[in-house]
Amino acid sequence: MSDSFYFIAKEKNKRLLNTLDKHSVKAALFVQGKNMDSSNGQKLLKEWDDRGHQISNHTYSYLSHSSNKVTFDEFSKDILKAENLIKGFPHFEKFFVFLICMKAIQV
Repeated sequence: MSDSFYFIAKEKNKRLLNTLDKHSVKAALFVQGKNMDSSNGQKLLKEWDDRGHQISNHTYSYLSHSSNKVTFDEFSKDILKAENLIKGFPHFEKFFVFLICMKAIQV
């Protein structure tokens, strides 16, 4: 994660979190691990955790379980790689969101 991206993400994080706080709403954040695999990514995630939002898993590298190119073993390892990055946060919940492949439909 580059420093310029971090500062943009930090501002977006701040706005989202302040809006959720303003309306007393707690959210579930399903984290893509590769976005959190740096000190800057961990700082962004900590802000969500510090405010009491649920932290859960959305794979490490966004592999698709429905791809013919990805084995079950590769997909499982990708999930666990992300979990290892986020499981130490106090608001971590062991939930996983599957990727949904959208296909265009011609009418």
